[in-house]
Amino acid sequence: MGLAPSGDLNICPCRALARSIIYLQRNNAPLTTPLARYYSNNHPCSITPAKITAALRASVTYLGTGLGFLPGDVSARSLRAAGANALLFAQVDTDVICLIGRWRSDEMLRYLHLLAAPAMRTSSRQMLNGGDYTLIPNHTIDDLVPLH
Repeated sequence: MGLAPSGDLNICPCRALARSIIYLQRNNAPLTTPLARYYSNNHPCSITPAKITAALRASVTYLGTGLGFLPGDVSARSLRAAGANALLFAQVDTDVICLIGRWRSDEMLRYLHLLAAPAMRTSSRQMLNGGDYTLIPNHTIDDLVPLH
């Protein structure tokens, strides 16, 4: 897997990678420095899930309740669910989503919970328009479910 530009000037994995490398170079980091490092008082510090969660929650607090969720609703782990949902809404095949997320099973499906409601908005209509079905050989739905 590799990175490709998103086409957005601010939200782009390639640009983010370039900014990280420039940041590390400006702080005289050795070439072997992991990308998940930052400097505080000239000392290297690791970026951890706890620090990502704190930054996300601070951002939600700053932006306010208009987002539809509270600071306690987000964490570093929720980025994985958000990414999977964004790909699902973009109609990316679920097998590709599993590859991108490095899921080895259908574990990805647990991330696609109620947030997937927009994707399901037209599912009932699609199911009804999909054709006639026979659930049991030689039986129709009218045979199975009497209408009273």
